[in-house]
Amino acid sequence: MKFPAISAFALLAIGACAGPEVHTAEVIQINGKEFEYGDDAVRNVVVEVRNFAKDYDLDFGSVHGRLNDGRLAVQFRITNDDDEPVRLRCTWEWRDAGGVVLRRGAYETPEKLLVIRPGEERTLPFTSPTEAAIQFVVRVEPTAPTE
Repeated sequence: MKFPAISAFALLAIGACAGPEVHTAEVIQINGKEFEYGDDAVRNVVVEVRNFAKDYDLDFGSVHGRLNDGRLAVQFRITNDDDEPVRLRCTWEWRDAGGVVLRRGAYETPEKLLVIRPGEERTLPFTSPTEAAIQFVVRVEPTAPTE
């Protein structure tokens, strides 16, 4: 059976459409000193906001990561630029320097449900549960399909 040839460009375009928009911190602070995201000094630190709610007009800004006394603090901003309220579900995981997902505490629920009104801006803060947790990945998804 023969299949039509697909150009590498077409495959890249298909792959680009399927994944989320990923927002990262531009700078990571360690004990007050700033490093560019991805520099050798912070190469194991990951701060990612993955937007799977691409059908909504959301603005993700001010993604920050700060490492003080071994604990990673992360915050990012979501602004609803849509004309309607949006309902979102945020889930996250903490990973160690090698990218291994860390086990949650018995009473920890890594999920937030949000309703953001038109024009509303929301800042979401997070703090690592342990000193080993220096990678943070959050997924932002719609709670219901768009019409």
